[in-house]
Amino acid sequence: MTELRYFSHTDLDGVMSAYALMAGTKDKYPNAMVNYSFESTGSFGSIDRSIKEWLATNPTAAYIGITDLTPSQDVLAALAEYAKAHNCVVEVIDHHASTAHFANEFPFITNYNEHVDGKQTCATSMVAERYPVADQSALIIEAVREIDTLDWHNQPDSPLTAELAQKLAVALNLLGKDGFMEHIPVFNAAANQATTPDCATIFGSMLNTIIEKQLLDIDKYVGRKKAAAAMMDLHIGEQTYHVAYVQASKNMSEVGNMLAELPDADFGIVVNGNRLSLRSSDKASVDLATVAAAFQGGGHQHAAGGRLLIDYAQIIQASVVTKD
Repeated sequence: MTELRYFSHTDLDGVMSAYALMAGTKDKYPNAMVNYSFESTGSFGSIDRSIKEWLATNPTAAYIGITDLTPSQDVLAALAEYAKAHNCVVEVIDHHASTAHFANEFPFITNYNEHVDGKQTCATSMVAERYPVADQSALIIEAVREIDTLDWHNQPDSPLTAELAQKLAVALNLLGKDGFMEHIPVFNAAANQATTPDCATIFGSMLNTIIEKQLLDIDKYVGRKKAAAAMMDLHIGEQTYHVAYVQASKNMSEVGNMLAELPDADFGIVVNGNRLSLRSSDKASVDLATVAAAFQGGGHQHAAGGRLLIDYAQIIQASVVTKD
């Protein structure tokens, strides 16, 4: 059976943009089987591995859609070859500046940073612009854009979009990616049908109450991480940055936003295993996409990610303490 294959990122923008792309494209291919998966970012993440493994199964696909991340150059070349050999449509819709240069080589990539109204893009708003679907809520699309670009904190469209942005991210964590996908039509319908929509209407009173409790727990967690944060000088080439950092196993965006606002911090780094989340305030001049490149990552000016190269054997040996 002909397949429609979608790949996207694991965060809110990734899940919402995948849903929007499926809604906008699947009707063009009746009777095709729809499959999707959510991947970690960049060539060091799972996206390259997943696409390679899928291509190795010799699939029969009419359409391949990738949102909110871009594979490595080698995998993009493999997709281009597959598209030519199988008369398959390939689309990559991404807004990360660190991968925009790939669009010069691969015409199936769409990557830009601003909408015509000057607002920063996210993958969901880009897909909605490319494939407008009547039942999608403009309010929810704006909220997703604000949480992904940090505009909910810096310059929200309204108090409602700022509140909705935070609550959508929490709802994704509570429901899981597949569960959240199932709820998106319900959220869209509630937002579109209400004369004066609010979060209780969109989520339903019970889920909204659970989300609000979760937000209080997140605030407490961020407070504990603020107390544990430390400062360091980070040297990258000839540049030295004064950085706030802390280890956190969850709520990395919220913790990172807190670190970015600490006095004298050029930006914040949240460490979770070998993953790094970088955040800066909207007033900071440092380009975190450039900083993240030093950690085999990428992203945006004020929000980016990378990874640590951890030699556990060396760390274990260095931690040995012997008594004379």
